[in-house]
Amino acid sequence: MKKRTVWLSIGMILLVLVSCKKKETYWDINMLTPLVQGELTILDMLPDSLTEVNADESLTLVYQDELLSYNFADENISIPDTLITTFVSLDSLSLDDRTIVQSITLGDVAIALGFPVGTFIILSNGSEAAIDPIADLSSGEQPIDATSFFQTATIQTGFLDIKVDNGFPIPLENINLTIRNSMDGATIVDEYVAYIGPGETFTSTTPLDGMTVEGNLIAEITDFSSPGSGGELVLIDTSDALVITMTAYDLELLAATAVFPAQDLIDNHNNIVYNMGGPEFTQMKIKSGEVTMYVINTIQDSIHIEYSIPGATDQYGVPVYINPVVPPAPEGGSVVYDQAFPLDNFTIDLRGANGTSYNTFYNEFKASIDSTGNVVSISLEDSVEVQYGLRDIIPSELKGYFGQTDFSVSDTVGGLSFFESITGGNLTLTDCDVLLHIENGVGVEGDFTINQLTAVNSRTGQTVNLYAPGIVNAPIPVNRATNNPFIPGQNILELTPDNSNILDVLGILPDKLIYDINMQVNPNGNEFNYQDFFIEASRINFFIDMEIPMEFIASDLVLEKQVETKFNELSNREDIKSGTFTLHVDNGFPFSAGIAMTFYDRNQEELTTVNFSNPIAAGTLDGECKVSSPTYSELSAIIDENTMMDILRSGTALVTATFNTESAEGCSDAVKIYSDYSIDFQLTADFTYTLNIGN
Repeated sequence: MKKRTVWLSIGMILLVLVSCKKKETYWDINMLTPLVQGELTILDMLPDSLTEVNADESLTLVYQDELLSYNFADENISIPDTLITTFVSLDSLSLDDRTIVQSITLGDVAIALGFPVGTFIILSNGSEAAIDPIADLSSGEQPIDATSFFQTATIQTGFLDIKVDNGFPIPLENINLTIRNSMDGATIVDEYVAYIGPGETFTSTTPLDGMTVEGNLIAEITDFSSPGSGGELVLIDTSDALVITMTAYDLELLAATAVFPAQDLIDNHNNIVYNMGGPEFTQMKIKSGEVTMYVINTIQDSIHIEYSIPGATDQYGVPVYINPVVPPAPEGGSVVYDQAFPLDNFTIDLRGANGTSYNTFYNEFKASIDSTGNVVSISLEDSVEVQYGLRDIIPSELKGYFGQTDFSVSDTVGGLSFFESITGGNLTLTDCDVLLHIENGVGVEGDFTINQLTAVNSRTGQTVNLYAPGIVNAPIPVNRATNNPFIPGQNILELTPDNSNILDVLGILPDKLIYDINMQVNPNGNEFNYQDFFIEASRINFFIDMEIPMEFIASDLVLEKQVETKFNELSNREDIKSGTFTLHVDNGFPFSAGIAMTFYDRNQEELTTVNFSNPIAAGTLDGECKVSSPTYSELSAIIDENTMMDILRSGTALVTATFNTESAEGCSDAVKIYSDYSIDFQLTADFTYTLNIGN
């Protein structure tokens, strides 16, 4: 009736004004129109994915969340780099023991003697004759070619053995034997022999320490004599010889120019032990990592390297074997070889060479030079420095004994979504069933202790610690995982209103959980005899699993919903001055509610808030304590001109409902929520317009 009266009045005013000519005139009129409408359902309070409809249409909140997923190996096991450094200088190189034989024949001596004694010996060749005493004999210079051994060598330590075999038919006396370098004339051997009978041998040893020996030598018997045959006839054979045998050995060199023989510079066969600080691993599969090899070579020869780990095999059973060649160094310089070889997906036996150890892998490393036949110069300053081993190893699987250790994990888990739309107030729940799942994906026995589990409502600042004797602050044994097939061990802890304060924990509508958990690994020691294991799927997980019947007492429970406004559909918005907002509500929940609306502009900047003074009446409960029909409420708010200016600029409105449960006679104080409960609302406005009707 009011609406019809308004429009009728407007029509009469217009009719009068049109028939009169006057100045421009403005007139205030009233207009009634709906601006906001919507519905609040239980799904605005609880996500659809978390609600379960029971047979009687009542609702249960079903929620599961992972509080912890802990990688035991990543956090507790670190495989240290194991690098071995070996330095080989020239004193580790060797020249083969070498023997040189030099002969001085009776004919050579005869030629050196000349006429008449020498001529007599030569003419008597092949016959028997008596040889008279001989004095002041000399063999002359006899060249010795040792260049197949070295061209020159400066010797730190070493020895030269001299053996003189007298093949002459007469004894020799007062022999002065010298051996010297052919170029610089330096004397290497100066030996005096008093007497050597026919067929006899003389030996001596000369230290070569500090000497520089050339490959071209000269041997000479500078002075010797013989008592002759003593008047007896002896067979004269000019091919009979005085044989000088020289053997150099145990040479440690300061420098050498030589053809070096093939030889091993490094030949290591050893066990490499990891210091793991407690765990004793017998096998490891590598997710990623590498063998690294770094070589600095200053020797003018190629270095051949052979590195193997017989107990490290790929998926086909092929062991690690690496054999690079390091190029020779330039004269006066060096060459660097730096390479890494991936070990991804290799499995390493960590029981050592004899198969009875742990944290130990056996490897073989050999560095050698081949005899190329080329003459190279090497000094004591030349060297080969090698660093090799395993680096950046990250395991994907481990087996053995993981030791006895404790570790703790604490964290805050946010974003709990089961009451995320409720921004304030408290719930007093009647029942719940909460399960804590502890899942052990590692092949070790463990005792878990939940030191703390605290619920936090960050919107209100409320916190409640879980109290559960026998569950909180009590060791909880959890079996080890099994492998092939992989099955995690687990323990499920049930929290009920009878054994804990779980209703208080949930009643503050938490959006965060703070936990502090401790695990004792292998509390009984190595009872599984090195059968502990870890694989990539091995994790320690902590889940919470809840079923909460939606039956509760609500105290100032705040629920919010954002809706679009329709002020942009109004024509002549600039002419609106003030008005009255009326909220029409059909409430199908057993809650009474206070309502406020906060208006925002298109940029979500807050403009103003309108509070409706009267609460919405709760829905009517029937004999089964279920809302049988919605209750209609009409709430009003007067809007002044300044507030109206803000509202007219809005694009959205946040509807805030503050609920309190209301029961009925014969019903419990706690109400049960059903799937068909809802609140329908519509906001209308009775605006005051300023109408320009012209002249």
